[in-house]
Amino acid sequence: MIVACCLLTTAYFSYATVKLPTVLGNNMVLQQNEKVCLWGSAKPSAEVTIKTSWNNKKYRTQADKNGKWEVYVETTQAGGPYNITFDDGEKVTLNNILLGDVWICSGQSNMEMPLKGLLGQPVKESLKFITEAQKYSEIRMYTGKQTASLTEEFDNQGSWEQASIQHAPQFSAVGYFYAKTLYDVLKTPIGMIHISWGGASIESWMSEETLKLYPNIKLKDRKLNTPHPQQVPTLLYNGMLHPISNYTIKGFIWYQGETNIGNYKEYTSLFQDMVKEWRNLFKMGEKLPFYYVQIAPFQYDNPENIGCALLRESQLKCSSLIPNSGMAITMDKGELTCIHPSEKEIVGQRLAYQALRKTYNFKQLPCDGPTFDSMKLQDKKLIVTFNNAEMGLYPMFVELPGFEVAGNDGKFYPAKAMINQFGNFVEVWSNQVEHPVHLRYAFKNYIKGSLYNGSGLPASSFRTDTL
Repeated sequence: MIVACCLLTTAYFSYATVKLPTVLGNNMVLQQNEKVCLWGSAKPSAEVTIKTSWNNKKYRTQADKNGKWEVYVETTQAGGPYNITFDDGEKVTLNNILLGDVWICSGQSNMEMPLKGLLGQPVKESLKFITEAQKYSEIRMYTGKQTASLTEEFDNQGSWEQASIQHAPQFSAVGYFYAKTLYDVLKTPIGMIHISWGGASIESWMSEETLKLYPNIKLKDRKLNTPHPQQVPTLLYNGMLHPISNYTIKGFIWYQGETNIGNYKEYTSLFQDMVKEWRNLFKMGEKLPFYYVQIAPFQYDNPENIGCALLRESQLKCSSLIPNSGMAITMDKGELTCIHPSEKEIVGQRLAYQALRKTYNFKQLPCDGPTFDSMKLQDKKLIVTFNNAEMGLYPMFVELPGFEVAGNDGKFYPAKAMINQFGNFVEVWSNQVEHPVHLRYAFKNYIKGSLYNGSGLPASSFRTDTL
């Protein structure tokens, strides 16, 4: 019976005049309690009737002279499974549809890394989570094909699958763990649309119109046949983001930045403009939350160099500059010799903490690590205070590695650091610096973060000097 139904569905898509983009398909999640966009093509000027089973409503629209049509339908609260029937004289029916919350996950290889891991680069405890995936059939996953394009595309090959031992291993590990954490709390169907490409630059995810604001970015003579098309400006925006931009969503999660270490100074501005552009493209503006991962420590050219720390600094700045956003910090999860850290579960969870507090209004749930607030000199020591430390700072009664201080000469020396007995500030000092005036914490390519708040959330690397 199941095989027959599948064959029948295939026949509908092969011969019916109504054609749908692949992001509209069986097993999808549609955003609950919204007016969601459905779109596709039919014969020019044909009337298309859409019937939604969750409310038994019918909607009618007419294809334009090129056969394009779109319509907004009302969804109800989370639930399902439901179906949608499209009819222009021949019917196409989509089945096993859930209403819930839909998130887009995007970026470069740390977002692309699948739950099963990469060759010689495992995801920690992946088999445990893969075998548990059968319990999460209300998590639905769509992965867009990696497509570079010089012009804006209107479809991208992919399909919706429900979480299972068969399908979960291929999906983004960060995206899956994010969805799993949300589902565990909300018990609401979660749809994840995944579009990412290892090595992608932020410029590849932005439009030509926006990038014209940056005279140093070369937009002429862009080519597809290059060794790294995912680093060519606009190509992934055109080929992967634009085709899904009609889809009604709850928000975005993002993990990218490693490729842009070389232009860290520009990243702060580029990232703000990209987020603004994506929100406008999806027609919901700042209503759409944007949560992202600060890149993890890694050796790059030299563990002692600071290029990675400078990019992390740009990302930290953006957390206060981009409205309705939040950053998951990974200072404690980097790996010296692997740019793809294995502990992806905690990354997805920390992103979910951002969403649960800021989007789903669990106001008592901490989601941010300690951030530098102020410092003062007292008895040759810097007394450093932090925000987001309502439960104090951690760990107490031990020295915290990773701190450095400098005097007026700007020369930094390793420093000793300890949290005071009440857990509300850090004392930092060095016998080599009589009067410290500048402070750095974990400001290197690779270092393991040592400072947390009492909720177990790590601090970002930071500095008080300006290079």
